[in-house]
Amino acid sequence: MKPDLITISNKTNSNDIIIPTDNIVEILIANKLYITKAQFKKGDSVFIAKKIITKNNQNIDYPFFNVKNVNLYELNFDYYVALNSPTRSSYVIHNINTKLNKRLRRFSIDEVIENTKKTADSLLKRNLITDEFYKKENFELLFFKKNMKIKNSLKTKQKNIELSLEKIDDIENITPNSNYINYLISKVKYDHFFNEGIRVKNSEVLKYLIINKPFEYNDKLEYLIYDNLLSNIYNLEKENLDKILKKLENDNQIKLVNKYKNIKTNENKDLELMKKLSSLKEKILEFNSNDNIQSAMSFDKMLEREKGKLVLIDYWASWCAPCRKEMPSLRKIKKEIDSTRFSVISISIDDKISLWKKAAKQEILTEKSFLLLDHKNSEIIKKYKITTIPRYMLFDKNGVLISDNVMKPSEEKFKDFILKSLNN
Repeated sequence: MKPDLITISNKTNSNDIIIPTDNIVEILIANKLYITKAQFKKGDSVFIAKKIITKNNQNIDYPFFNVKNVNLYELNFDYYVALNSPTRSSYVIHNINTKLNKRLRRFSIDEVIENTKKTADSLLKRNLITDEFYKKENFELLFFKKNMKIKNSLKTKQKNIELSLEKIDDIENITPNSNYINYLISKVKYDHFFNEGIRVKNSEVLKYLIINKPFEYNDKLEYLIYDNLLSNIYNLEKENLDKILKKLENDNQIKLVNKYKNIKTNENKDLELMKKLSSLKEKILEFNSNDNIQSAMSFDKMLEREKGKLVLIDYWASWCAPCRKEMPSLRKIKKEIDSTRFSVISISIDDKISLWKKAAKQEILTEKSFLLLDHKNSEIIKKYKITTIPRYMLFDKNGVLISDNVMKPSEEKFKDFILKSLNN
């Protein structure tokens, strides 16, 4: 529910967070090349690093989890599956991205299952995973296959498979994203919304479940199914969220209702603040070390404050990995040059204040850190033709533009260029 909660970077201490929970938490990390997930319990101290996997002649930074006294092979099963191709997630990911990346091959469901099964068999044979974990993975794999078949049937409108309830009693390690939970939801779509196929809205499925209660499941399983559907409703059909929460409230699902009301409230605070600030147009917000928005000013006023110094402006965003990759190099150079003569200003083009503030803290941008309001319609963006980030601009001590597209800080010539400009 919080994609901005965790950022994987190269710095060991870049992002320390505490997730308040008494339940099992599943962390899922995904991009166009992979999906990986792992489960954690209250009290776990989790370290997420990166390991390189080479696929299709492309190096991929793959997340690798580490928890004290937890089996690394079980915790990182997706990683070991991914060392061989296809991975458990290849079918889904390649299906989505074949048009975007022709080098990625769409694997069949059977290929994915065979590879995952071989990996599990190999690890079990070498006593690197337990029998319990092995059974759990095969259980998830079984329902992965069933889900894919149902999706294909809904997509092709060919109702040719038999579905059983397959109720299980041990659900302690099941999460809302489990293939088993998805299977139960898919079964409802297949049995009761077949004509709508894959286009059926999650809100309609959830309303049906609330009214008809087709499964004789316990409270925990009901919570997991509802949570899965609510997550999709929140992300894909927000206009229906309030009505659904009202129905859940009448159904005494208070815990779930409070969870999504809190999520919505926090997001609304961000939206309301941005709406109030939208009238400022070309003004930019400044963020200080006390976690407050200090002031709003124009681009020219910002430059005027630095008169007498060489000024480098760094355009970036919290979601821009190349931008953040350059920041350690920029911080290093900044320390090496006299601050009375050289100033670095960071301007984010984030859409959300909360994401900008969080990333600014992580990257130690607590001074001269700004957010450009309404960047999509910004005259600054148009004037300097900023179409990609990171983008670096250099102004002399009188505010006159020296270069509107400076090389990256990690390049060898960058520091020499800055020093040469200082001495001119």
